[in-house]
Amino acid sequence: MTVRDMLTSKRNDFKHEVNKTESKRVYYMCMEFLLGRSLKTSLGNLGLMEEYREALGEYGIDLNDMFECEPDAGLGNGGLGRLAACFMDSLASLDYPATGFSICYEYGFFKQMIVDGIQVELPDVWLPGGEVWLVPRTDRTYHIKMGGRVREEWREGHMEVIYEDCEEIEAVPYDMMVSGADSKAVSRLRLWKARD
Repeated sequence: MTVRDMLTSKRNDFKHEVNKTESKRVYYMCMEFLLGRSLKTSLGNLGLMEEYREALGEYGIDLNDMFECEPDAGLGNGGLGRLAACFMDSLASLDYPATGFSICYEYGFFKQMIVDGIQVELPDVWLPGGEVWLVPRTDRTYHIKMGGRVREEWREGHMEVIYEDCEEIEAVPYDMMVSGADSKAVSRLRLWKARD
């Protein structure tokens, strides 16, 4: 939680600086993000590995054991997911303000296994260790209308779009910070989850 909070704070500081200079931003949409283990990567990129190793050592906790407790967060298991994760990390390392967008799946696309010499595909739990790295952004929720019909109605020169017989869901964003090495920037991966 402390690492997540530091990344969020660093991201906010960088965002404030970008807003002052009116810099351009990079937006990246992808269906897969194979991010891997965030704790080890983030501590290394923040330059805090030894500080955490020493602090935890005082309590008899080996930092390497903690790294092994964190499962891989990976939406998809192909090259596209690895590319997307590397791209977000690289943008942060080069101090580019970047935001990635995807859906916050409960399950990834699939997990491949070989059983009795045959490849099988099973549901892949995307965040098997929970949502510790995700920061809910309930201040940014949107109501999305799906299905039904769209009708246009003109009044006094203005068009009003009216949705009929549609289902409405609430889209809630969750932010995951992606640290860069030796940089001011932290990329943000915004994942959207549907809520009834």
